Amino acid sequence: LSEQYYKSGYELFQKNKFEDSVLEYRKALQYNPENVSAKVELERLSGNLSQHYYELGMNYYTRGDTEKAKDMFKKSLSYKSNKEESIRALERIR
Repeated sequence: LSEQYYKSGYELFQKNKFEDSVLEYRKALQYNPENVSAKVELERLSGNLSQHYYELGMNYYTRGDTEKAKDMFKKSLSYKSNKEESIRALERIR
């Protein structure tokens, strides 16, 4: 099952469905925590999504929409919980 979820995640990635791809990679790792391909892809994609949502958060913040900015920073942290920039940004807003 792990390999099936990995392949599904990769296919979704190819279709630019990145968030769905992350979910499939996570499922692959639930079935086989040693699936190196899923680990590598999940780490890379999670980092990219975390950065993307951080940047969206900064855009909202600079426009004065702190609620949407908070949402984006939280979403950034859902992909990479230790992203310092998102953590600091949330602390500044609160």
